[in-house]
Amino acid sequence: MKKIYAVLPLLALILVGCRKTEEAFEAGRYNSSDFDQNYYVEWNGVKELEIGKISTISNPFKISTGIINDGKEYGFEVKNLIKEEDKFSYGYLSKLYDGRLRCDGLTTRSRVQLNKTGYATFFPKEYRGSESFAFALRGGTTINYASEEARIRSVKIDATFKFYIRIEGTNTYDRVDMVFNDLQISSDNGGSTTYVEVPFDEGTVEKINGADAMSFEYSLKDLSQYSGYNITDDYTSDPNKEKEHFSIMLYEILFPGSRWY
Repeated sequence: MKKIYAVLPLLALILVGCRKTEEAFEAGRYNSSDFDQNYYVEWNGVKELEIGKISTISNPFKISTGIINDGKEYGFEVKNLIKEEDKFSYGYLSKLYDGRLRCDGLTTRSRVQLNKTGYATFFPKEYRGSESFAFALRGGTTINYASEEARIRSVKIDATFKFYIRIEGTNTYDRVDMVFNDLQISSDNGGSTTYVEVPFDEGTVEKINGADAMSFEYSLKDLSQYSGYNITDDYTSDPNKEKEHFSIMLYEILFPGSRWY
């Protein structure tokens, strides 16, 4: 695929600010016509944190999922994070907090494209509880479909969201891993996304109360079933683009009814 380059003045930068990190991106970065140029791979200093105790919430019992086909039904009417705390409205990742749960024709402007290494970010404020945790995402590939029958309409992934809670009076963080095994999600299926919500009980809220940061990682399950496409979920291992590349398109992160300090 041909790449499109633009000559930009040195000052044409997008400054992306978070509570504990700042990034300067060239205008238009992650908005290329080349699929492999759009992977957001930033961990914003979270990988360097000193980790203390690690606990795991595996396959939350009350998880609910659904396919979103009509963005008009959801749009900006959901309890998005920008409505609940306006500090989420700043920076590149603010697109994950605006309530838009699917593309709605905005393509890269409405989503964050992720390699299997995932991403991480600090929250602009400290998490102090919510009714639930939810996210909207789908799969996406470089496959040039010759027909409707050739599409991979859904995939199965293992996904992990990690929450980092600083131990008071130290620079050490406890970590809580929320693991979703064998999560079936929409892929190249007319732009539809999968919405996943986990209602929180008091115990779950208590576990992640005080979280300063969050990360997300995933792996594509049962790669052998896609052998006809010669597909990989790690584009860095295929620099010559001999395979078809897979990514997660993450549209939204939500903490409905959340409190931030």
